[in-house]
Amino acid sequence: MTILRVVVGFGLCCSLSIALALLAFWKREIEILWIAFFGVCRILPSIVLIVLLLVFVPLTWLPFFIQACVVLPLMYEQAFKSLESFEQDMYLFLRFYRISYWKRFQKLYLPKILQEMYKNLESILGLCFKVTIAGELLAQEETSVGGEIFIQKMYLNLSTVFAWCFILLLLHFFMLMLLKRFGVGYESLDKSSL
Repeated sequence: MTILRVVVGFGLCCSLSIALALLAFWKREIEILWIAFFGVCRILPSIVLIVLLLVFVPLTWLPFFIQACVVLPLMYEQAFKSLESFEQDMYLFLRFYRISYWKRFQKLYLPKILQEMYKNLESILGLCFKVTIAGELLAQEETSVGGEIFIQKMYLNLSTVFAWCFILLLLHFFMLMLLKRFGVGYESLDKSSL
């Protein structure tokens, strides 16, 4: 269940950050909303967010909401900065040849965003693992790594806690290798793709 929560949460955060960054890029007024929400998430410590979410969110959804509050702001910031980093001649090129928004998204914006996210993939995935385990630990989910660590900690069974930590490191490594294997195509970007 932990792997499923990490994969689903990471995918949701990634797709939501791309959608929010594109909305803010095309309509600059919307950016104020995201800055306010993500500013609150960035300022408050993670443990405070987790405690607040424990009160208002069902326990089964807690890891996803924690990922949204901790991981999503970082991914959004990367996505938005990658869109802002386009050169002025690229805008003139797109406007002059009247390239549709869908083609811009598919051939230019999405590869550029994924290229920037690919650079920080290891730290983002590691953070996603951390906050998911923290949410499971505090929610005391029985069918999860976080819940198992919580139970073993109560019985002072440190060897099992260390074993779970080692398993988490291996899971993170294999997921990272898998994502990097699929991300090979996002190393170069030019106008010829349009």
